[in-house]
Amino acid sequence: MTETQKPQTNAGASGNIDIRVLAQIFKSQKNKRLIYKPDQPNSDGTKNIVWDDNDIDWKKHISGELLQGGNPAVDGAAVYAVADVDRDKKTKSIFTDSKAREKDITEQEQICRDAWNIDNRIVVFKSPSGAFHCFKFYHKSTPLRVANKDIKRIEHKLKKKKYNVDPTHTLPTENGAQLGINLPWTRGRIAYAPTGLPLTFNQFVHRYRFQDYPLIAAAAGMYEPGRHTALIKIAAVLEKNNKIEFLDDVIENFGTEFTDDGYIKRIKDKKIHEKYKNISAKGISAAITDIVGFDYELPPDDGPSESIKVYRMLDPQYQPKIRKFMMDGYLKEGCMTVIVGEPGVSKTQLLIQMGCCFVSGHEFFGKKVNVTGNALICTAEEDRDEVAIPMEQFGEGKVGSGAVWVANLARIRMANATEYGQWVPTYGNAQRPDRFGYLVFE
Repeated sequence: MTETQKPQTNAGASGNIDIRVLAQIFKSQKNKRLIYKPDQPNSDGTKNIVWDDNDIDWKKHISGELLQGGNPAVDGAAVYAVADVDRDKKTKSIFTDSKAREKDITEQEQICRDAWNIDNRIVVFKSPSGAFHCFKFYHKSTPLRVANKDIKRIEHKLKKKKYNVDPTHTLPTENGAQLGINLPWTRGRIAYAPTGLPLTFNQFVHRYRFQDYPLIAAAAGMYEPGRHTALIKIAAVLEKNNKIEFLDDVIENFGTEFTDDGYIKRIKDKKIHEKYKNISAKGISAAITDIVGFDYELPPDDGPSESIKVYRMLDPQYQPKIRKFMMDGYLKEGCMTVIVGEPGVSKTQLLIQMGCCFVSGHEFFGKKVNVTGNALICTAEEDRDEVAIPMEQFGEGKVGSGAVWVANLARIRMANATEYGQWVPTYGNAQRPDRFGYLVFE
């Protein structure tokens, strides 16, 4: 029998934050950042916030050394939008009507629940003032007009629920005006689950990656009770979409370690989840309700027929594509070919022959060369092979007596002290044939 678990208290620890991922999710205007100094207010008592002509320094931001903000408008598009729920200066409440405040739950729980019901792609963060920022993320750059219309819709629905929304910080604007928002993941300004419980950075990223499928997103940071039931239904959805390999991601991003290895094995080996493979929208809604602890109904556009989209971090524009062979079976454009073999199996000679064929265009063991190019072969220092290159393959026939070619030889050694030598110095860029020496064929 499972027991109710308590959330972790170090969800926002800066050492657990991947700056590259954070900068991608919160991609903001270049060469512009807000500098916020809460400990040094202006003489009139207002916030000390100024624009600075530099990129956001995420390392200083997450450490709390320099609090920063940004403008989501980047080259006419945005990857995030935000609505600012502030506290009333007199009542100190985030509500414009005291009757809207529910007494049996905290403010944090209420706004996280309401935000999830408004749009399950909204992630609520704590704001510098102790109120809340409602961020919505887009996996691809979204035109400002579209992002602004979307966040204005969210602003309107928050106001209908009597939240005190500051419209001057509803971003991005349609025209990309120079307005900014203080960014999270510093000094305790972390993300929250729909339940109002804190998320670690990794759990937040997991929810972000799977935000197009709310059953998986809702389970990020989930605690007991109910994880076994949630997991088996998530497994069924993953299996149906040929994405069962992401089951471990779901398990790793629960609130605490899921230790029932036998149950995981039954899912993976005995396929006990297959009885839910035809789970309906109503069934998914019920599963999400069990996870978040409040009534939830899946919107029509989030039905189970939608394929799961797993976002590839650090490159939101990535799309799989077929790359052309430069050398059939071996070399593809924009790809790396790895030659694996035990010591002594002539890997170096194989690479030299491959490079020679790639340069000359001759077939490599029956494999056609479709595109010729340059070849650079770097071997370990202990490989002191003497290489004979059939020079006639570089021209239309044999090289005639008296032919003159421009050429150069270079050696580079990467160690504690880098050494680089050339037969004929090119003084900078090595790709300068106008500075090469001459080879005269006798």
